[in-house]
Amino acid sequence: MRTRQKRTDRLHECEDLVAVAEREDEWDAILADEHGLKRGAGEEHGQLLGDFEQEATFTEEAQGALDEVSGLINRDAVRSREMGEKMWAFVQREKRLAGAERVEKRKERNRRRAESWKSEAASSSHGSLVDRVSHTV
Repeated sequence: MRTRQKRTDRLHECEDLVAVAEREDEWDAILADEHGLKRGAGEEHGQLLGDFEQEATFTEEAQGALDEVSGLINRDAVRSREMGEKMWAFVQREKRLAGAERVEKRKERNRRRAESWKSEAASSSHGSLVDRVSHTV
């Protein structure tokens, strides 16, 4: 549960990061057009380039992280659904077995009663029917 919440929180962070990365890429494009700066180069590099060098953009990196987290969440959702379906099938099978056990117990109880009545009838063949019935109830 905690892992799912952490991943969901991370997903929202990545969504926000993608939006910020898009603005960062726009800014890099402006700097590249206006001043020939390399994408992602900070002031400490001080590099001026005539051609805009193609490397991974901030948006691509942020989107990659978003896709990864989203994939983990989806994978877990599929696993949870599969486990839920297995558990549901197990519960249904147990219900059927419990029903079959009840039927079997009822049959066994009725069989024992019938045997008991037969043995009572055989042992007290001279007693009245009312006596035999009152004994069994």
